[in-house]
Amino acid sequence: FRHVIAPLADAGYRIIAPDCRGAGFSSKPASNFTKSAMAHGILQLLNTLGTTEPVHVINHDIAT
Repeated sequence: FRHVIAPLADAGYRIIAPDCRGAGFSSKPASNFTKSAMAHGILQLLNTLGTTEPVHVINHDIAT
């Protein structure tokens, strides 16, 4: 995503680029490593950030 963050931000979008569990520099959890758990983590992040408006979520495939 590093190549699209600046153009999207320049277009007026607020960009949040978390390092999800098991991706990037994060270690893979021993259990509960599911798409549902990852989605719940993103929701928790948005709630913590105080996001109240609808959001667009863009993700890439995390191959297993």
